Amino acid sequence: MLYKRVYESLRLAITNGTYPVGERLPSEAELSKQFDVSAITVKRALELLRSEGMIMRRPRIGTVVTSATATTVPAAGSEVSTRLLGCVLTSFDDTFGNKIIEGILAAAGADTHVIFKRSGGDLAEEDACIRSLVDAGVEGLVLLPSSSEYIPPAALELVARRFPLVILDRLFDGIPVSAVCSDNLGGGRAHAVGRPGPLPRRMAFPPPGPLCRSQHRRRPPDPATVAGVGDRRLACPLADRRRG
Repeated sequence: MLYKRVYESLRLAITNGTYPVGERLPSEAELSKQFDVSAITVKRALELLRSEGMIMRRPRIGTVVTSATATTVPAAGSEVSTRLLGCVLTSFDDTFGNKIIEGILAAAGADTHVIFKRSGGDLAEEDACIRSLVDAGVEGLVLLPSSSEYIPPAALELVARRFPLVILDRLFDGIPVSAVCSDNLGGGRAHAVGRPGPLPRRMAFPPPGPLCRSQHRRRPPDPATVAGVGDRRLACPLADRRRG
């Protein structure tokens, strides 16, 4: 991971005297430019050095070298005090994405930092967001893909590496990845059967505004399919069977 490379480089510079005890390290912005990485990556590297007692953050001064050797040993399996989780959404508002964000933050708790990125439904931007989060050192990723027919190459690479990845609101046949989806067709069937009064002969669910604009630009919506509800029929657009 990139933050490990930055950490190892800075650690070597401290141990060989490039940055002697009492010397101030370059600022996070300067280190980001030096190593061509994000500020989040630099923060992760510095946190590792602080956990070893080699540096200390001093107000109005900056990060100062306090020891040329590690004075503390991080607990096994916990190189940093907090965990980092990444999440890529197409967009978010009160009808959909905000609830996902609230749920993720509630589950993460105080010991996990979550970085959210928005792809805007653009496939290239989505791939770039995934790679950026992995480079920043996230230990897991939650992804709402822009398309139900196309999985970003960066996500496929994570699947091949058995990297912790959860897909939201999409199902990709043949790809061994965890997915969290709602069952609109089953929900519509249960609502139709449980509603008071006589069962309607037909019930249609018009699709909401397209969440994945890139997918809808490529092809028109699929024709409606019909599923049985007792001795009645329930019509539901096929394209919306996987939507949340």
